[in-house]
Amino acid sequence: HKKAQDWIDKNMLRFEQGKEFWTFTAEQQVRLEWRIFGDHSKALKAQNDLLKFHPNKAQYLLDRLTLLRITSQDSLAQLAENDFVERYNTNALPSEFYKKGNFKVAEYDRPNGVIEDYRYFRPGLYENTKYVRFYLSEGGQVFDKHWAGLVQNDQDTTLKDWDFHRMGQFLVAATDTNYAGFKALFDLPEEALMPSDAVEIDGVDAPEQLDRQTPTEIKTIEFQQATGAAGTEVNAELAPDEAMEPEATSTEEGKEN
Repeated sequence: HKKAQDWIDKNMLRFEQGKEFWTFTAEQQVRLEWRIFGDHSKALKAQNDLLKFHPNKAQYLLDRLTLLRITSQDSLAQLAENDFVERYNTNALPSEFYKKGNFKVAEYDRPNGVIEDYRYFRPGLYENTKYVRFYLSEGGQVFDKHWAGLVQNDQDTTLKDWDFHRMGQFLVAATDTNYAGFKALFDLPEEALMPSDAVEIDGVDAPEQLDRQTPTEIKTIEFQQATGAAGTEVNAELAPDEAMEPEATSTEEGKEN
């Protein structure tokens, strides 16, 4: 691996930027520094260089998003995540994303495996799921998952709650409706989790309620950002994305929380 690293570093200087050989070498540098040496800053720099010449390549955008989260650049990561959703809303992504319905927003190492977090473009089509967390074995098999979506707070119509599914169903005040809020759910003590059947949401099921509401901007709170490294792509057959999602025909049709 060290010889390969030296060879790649030299070729990155030797080849003309943006050309075919340089692009191929830069992709190798991203993978080697990320997956083998764990130099995430160097991998991110190479990924940013690739995007200068290929700004609309979906996989480059997603790799940058994941690397931003790994390097704890949370604000930039959220901007990158929102940009990817906007590309979906304007029909600017490959058709595979309209069929799959979700995209990876983070990954973290765990003992004997990896955690991968995904966001759904249109939660209403997937039982009000905005984010889902998959627990994968070292072999890439999904053995557990937790997920959450947003519902209207029954006491204050300007606020949202997380409908959180983790060994039960719970309602948690959504002080942050973005990824940071979803990730923070896993750090909550058990006493902070209120069973969802203890609260009636205006007598309406969560997905239907969500479809009628427009979320308000809620102040983002700081949270403990975990870091991670290598991951394995979720097996499409095991992830809940089999449903064929219709292609968005307009910006308004594709928008969800």
